[in-house]
Amino acid sequence: MLRDGRARAGLSQPRATDLFGVSVWTYRSWEHGRREPTADVLRAIARRWEIPAEALGLAENTCPCCLRRYPS
Repeated sequence: MLRDGRARAGLSQPRATDLFGVSVWTYRSWEHGRREPTADVLRAIARRWEIPAEALGLAENTCPCCLRRYPS
């Protein structure tokens, strides 16, 4: 989902990392499912890409411990 959203937004991985303040390695790890972004980062990504946070696996009123894995 992250890769698709980034592509729809017309962003390269390096540009996405600048927007969200993370390293390219971290962002790539998110896209490949090796690591998960925090709930705050998921909310920021959803706002930037104008999609519901639920589309990224973040439930409404979710605490970080309740996150489910999102599809890559």
